Amino acid sequence: MKKTRAYLILTLAILLILSVGVLAGKNVIDSNAVQHSVTAPEVSHAAVSLSQTDLPAGRTLEVTVLPEHGYRTAFVWMEDASGNRITMTEEKETEYKAVMPDSDVTVAAVILPQGSFGIRCDCGDPETTVQAEPSSAAPGEEVRVTVKLPEGKRVQSVEASPAEMKLYTVRGSGVYTFTMPEEDVTVQVSPGTRVFSDVEDTWYENYVYAAVDRGYMAGVGPGLFQPEEPVTRAQAVQSLYAMDGYPETELRNLYADIPEGTWYAKATVWAADHSILNGFDDNTFRPDLPITRQQMATAIHRYASNVMAMDATERSTLAPFQDRDSVAGYASASVKWAVSRGILDGITPDLLEPEGIVPRSQLAAMLLALNDERPSQQVVSEAAPVEEEPEVTTLPSEDLEDVKDNAWYLDGVNFTVSHGYMSPIGEHEFMPKGLVTRQQATRILYALDGKPAVTGTVSYADLTGQEGYADAVIWATQHGFITGYFDATFRPDAVITRQQFVAMLYKYAFYKGYDLSGSVDLAQFADGGEVVPYAMEPMCWAVRNQIVQGSHGILGPAEQLTRAQVACMIHTFGLYRNEK
Repeated sequence: MKKTRAYLILTLAILLILSVGVLAGKNVIDSNAVQHSVTAPEVSHAAVSLSQTDLPAGRTLEVTVLPEHGYRTAFVWMEDASGNRITMTEEKETEYKAVMPDSDVTVAAVILPQGSFGIRCDCGDPETTVQAEPSSAAPGEEVRVTVKLPEGKRVQSVEASPAEMKLYTVRGSGVYTFTMPEEDVTVQVSPGTRVFSDVEDTWYENYVYAAVDRGYMAGVGPGLFQPEEPVTRAQAVQSLYAMDGYPETELRNLYADIPEGTWYAKATVWAADHSILNGFDDNTFRPDLPITRQQMATAIHRYASNVMAMDATERSTLAPFQDRDSVAGYASASVKWAVSRGILDGITPDLLEPEGIVPRSQLAAMLLALNDERPSQQVVSEAAPVEEEPEVTTLPSEDLEDVKDNAWYLDGVNFTVSHGYMSPIGEHEFMPKGLVTRQQATRILYALDGKPAVTGTVSYADLTGQEGYADAVIWATQHGFITGYFDATFRPDAVITRQQFVAMLYKYAFYKGYDLSGSVDLAQFADGGEVVPYAMEPMCWAVRNQIVQGSHGILGPAEQLTRAQVACMIHTFGLYRNEK
């Protein structure tokens, strides 16, 4: 009995000792475990001390970092024998912890002067170089992060912490920029394998890779995407089904031409259940039939409304497109919505081609635009900020050397510059004979609307999101005032014609709810019959309200627009909306 009691007491004592060790922390060292060395090279302007210099895998390493007066700790991490970085979390001020890997480690720390914040660049690929310039910065300074990839690799994703930080990119150059916040920044670059040989150096390259990375689409055969192949009805519903995360769907025999077990069978049932894309009257789905642009816009519109519960009632107009009357009645609302969202662009600024076939490259871009997603080479969270226009306290023409007191455009210049709708060129010139480009036209309309805050990103292959007019382009595109080209470019420096700008101004007036009633006969002008169909109604409105007046019986709809002409048009438009 005494012996039993002694064994019991001894057992309890052992358990107590073990429990105390566990409660005291994880660093109760097993003498039989493999010990890994921990080293900490000297760090300038700080003292670094370690809880242990030898530790087995799975134990917690504790590090104390004491910066000198006037300095602060930006980052603390440990690096294993393979060069992998393991972030150490700050438990208390000056104290950091991390779990020991199965390797020797070296502890490193970045110490910076107070008021300066650090940038740490991480990448899982040892062959990829990611470098920030500068490596530390004060809040408000611009930082450039350069990514150098080995041959055969691409940037799959770029993530920044803090997540709300605005990260821009110089498209295709591997350079990312941001404005330093009031905290340390970590940039994580994930490279991927470049697998499609038929999308290299194209406008849609990054769209294709992004759509594949997200699982919306897949390649066709080894190393091929076949970007110009038409999208079939089966591929269309399968892509939307993938976007929805392949929800559980009861497989039913809905269509006579879809055998059981077909790879797209569930997608067709899912699409029918959500009224996204239905079959034909003969009980067929015709899965291999290429889908048209207006059919795809309709399917995406219904997906946004019925699956995403998105407000899909955005107001838009198809006035810029000569073939707007070719849009089928069932697709009209969907096409207008898709255009306003930047999901569907014109083949050209004047042609929509609603019956055109959708190639696989375009479907990739459309799917990304639906979620306001952009490829990893376009990590643009917002458009770059536009500088505020200086306040004008005197008549601008007094300081403009190329605007005479008797100039026919004098009132227009004074009105537009004093209201901030247009700006001088340099300090003392207006350049009245200068031609107006597409980006300048969007800036003028954007200023007319008071430069409202915008959401979304730039979606054109020739814009980076850092341009001073990026907000204006985003705003004008979202409202359908202007569209890009078939190759996904915006061509910001292309000169705009009189009828093109009138069409933009007319759509803006429609958007604002202004009175557009009344009619006028353009036959009074010798070239009135030369107005393209999409601009006919806008031009009649502009002539009726004397926004465009013509000269010597000539309207000049296709003439390139000058700065003097647009200044006078905006002045008259201001009077039209009772603006003094």
